[in-house]
Amino acid sequence: MTARQGCHPMTKLRLLSFLSALMAVLSAASAQKLPWRAKEEDALGGATRVLLVPPDVHVEKWTVTTGTETSGTADHLRRTICGEMDDVFEQRKVIVSEYPLCLGEGETTVERQDALRAVQLRFRELVEAWRRPGHRNDLFENFRLVEELTVTRKMDVDVLVVVTADGTLTSRGEKAVGVMGGGGEGLLIHFGVIRAQTGELLFFSEKFLGGDFLKHVDRLETAIQKSVQAAFAAPPHS
Repeated sequence: MTARQGCHPMTKLRLLSFLSALMAVLSAASAQKLPWRAKEEDALGGATRVLLVPPDVHVEKWTVTTGTETSGTADHLRRTICGEMDDVFEQRKVIVSEYPLCLGEGETTVERQDALRAVQLRFRELVEAWRRPGHRNDLFENFRLVEELTVTRKMDVDVLVVVTADGTLTSRGEKAVGVMGGGGEGLLIHFGVIRAQTGELLFFSEKFLGGDFLKHVDRLETAIQKSVQAAFAAPPHS
């Protein structure tokens, strides 16, 4: 059997998908340098009180033929991100307001809950727009919250910290046949900081972690910790 004859149709499809996604990322990276900051050197723009919007997390487990969402792994990843961000902000002496909300816990109003979901969705849309080839160079400058401002302006915080995370797990069978379409195991994280009073984007960063971090708790926590510290470490002069 030739290599051409032995190529599984799903492998071809996912390989093309992977190459397309890779080209989109390379195109975006060449158009605008990350991390992006509006004006301030500090990612938090001098904020002293932040609210952690519940991270928008998706994890897919791929077999040779299909992919499925894994909610348990996603929930663990979400809680890990929240915990590491809380630790970094504590080190910086930045107050995290209503931390349980980041974990999807704690009590809040329906109005606030809906607003935070809307902020989460709007940031996810920004991430998807950033990853498309040929996006506008003023994509970040033009980002604004709109209806959500009615609620965020009432919050006793300076900024909202938003995160998307997309992870991929592969089965032993997929590793055995060498399927490349999903890009292998890894985790892609995007961090954003939005000013609560104006809805402006202050900071945007991307971090890719290649490897099977999602299967090893200690390695995952270390990787997330380094990613959060890289994004939100205090500037050198502070």
